[in-house]
Amino acid sequence: MADSVHFSDHELACHHCGVNGCQALLVGQLEVLRALISEALGRDTPVYIDSAFRCAEWNEATKHAASHSQHLLGNAADLRVAGMSAAKLWAFVQKVPGFKGVGRSDPGGFVHVDVREVPARWCYDSEGATIDWYDPPASNVEVVS
Repeated sequence: MADSVHFSDHELACHHCGVNGCQALLVGQLEVLRALISEALGRDTPVYIDSAFRCAEWNEATKHAASHSQHLLGNAADLRVAGMSAAKLWAFVQKVPGFKGVGRSDPGGFVHVDVREVPARWCYDSEGATIDWYDPPASNVEVVS
């Protein structure tokens, strides 16, 4: 388990077995993201983790989870920020160079991030199934400096 200032062992751990197998690179990039958002908004802004590390049993039980999910390797997290759309969160995520895998759920209000080696991006439909990437309408994305 990697140490983190802002993300607890509990929130990074598997919801089934309680093991936190998150890699240090992922946790470090989550800290970078949190700092970027907090600085841009001018206040300490929590980033909430819906799911990070998953054991094989929990991944299998998770609807629409990829059998080769980066969550199994401790390389991924599904995130949200209170009051922020997935499109706006994505605008921040794309400024963090370590996040190579990105999945955006506009209906679900979250963004999947991971630190895989080969870049990939996708979206999720209203049922949570993976669909082809589409850029959000410009009106849904706040400009992030």
